Amino acid sequence: MSITSKDNRLSFTVDFNFENGYAYCSGFSLETVVSMRIGAKYRILVKHPEDGKFWTVKGMEKPMPQRETQDVIEKRHHGALRGAEFIFEVFDRDDAPLFNTKFNAQERIPPDGYAPDKIVWTSYSWAFELPERLKEKMN
Repeated sequence: MSITSKDNRLSFTVDFNFENGYAYCSGFSLETVVSMRIGAKYRILVKHPEDGKFWTVKGMEKPMPQRETQDVIEKRHHGALRGAEFIFEVFDRDDAPLFNTKFNAQERIPPDGYAPDKIVWTSYSWAFELPERLKEKMN
C-alpha cells in the first residue's frame, strides 16, 4: 500500500450520552484502518468529583486496543463511564504516547440532556498527525 495524505493522520471517535444533567462515555465508535495498522492502544482517565484529579479507569491501568477498552466499559462499568471531564490517551503498539486530549463533557451537555425523560446521544472525534516513524510503517 502506498501512503496518502489521509494515512498521515489517526482519528478516533468517542460516543457520549447525556441524561439528567450527567455525561456518560459509552466508548469508542469504530476502529480505523490506520489505528489497526499501527497497533494503536488507548486509555481513558476520568476526573474525580471530590479531589479534582484525573484517575485511570479501573481495568484500563495500561494502554489497550479499542475492543479491549470497550470490553472494560461494558463488563466492569455497566456500559458507560459517568464523569464531568475525561482524558483520552493514544499510544502506539509499544505503549509510546502519541496523543492525549482533555474533554470537558459537562460543558457539552445540550439542553435536552438535563431532562429526566430524554437521553441525548452524540459523538466527538479527534484527529492528529502521525509521527514520522509511524508514517514510514504505513508504506
